[in-house]
Amino acid sequence: MGLTTLSDWISSSEALCRWDRLGRWENDPDPVKWFTESRQLADRALSDVGLAGAALPPVDSGGDAIRLALGGMKPRPLQQTMA
Repeated sequence: MGLTTLSDWISSSEALCRWDRLGRWENDPDPVKWFTESRQLADRALSDVGLAGAALPPVDSGGDAIRLALGGMKPRPLQQTMA
């Protein structure tokens, strides 16, 4: 439960939850730009709360991120669909 609470707290920060980002998405729905900006904002949010560690390895897509998180295990059907 602690990890879920911490994750929710960080993801609810003003650095990540900005209304101006939603407006940009509606006008320019580019998932690559969104993903890149989200990673930058997440890095900053972790740094702001003192939880920044080693740099996250770069990934080019949600699918790559899922494969990295799974550590070589095969994604489940929902994970594959979301990637």
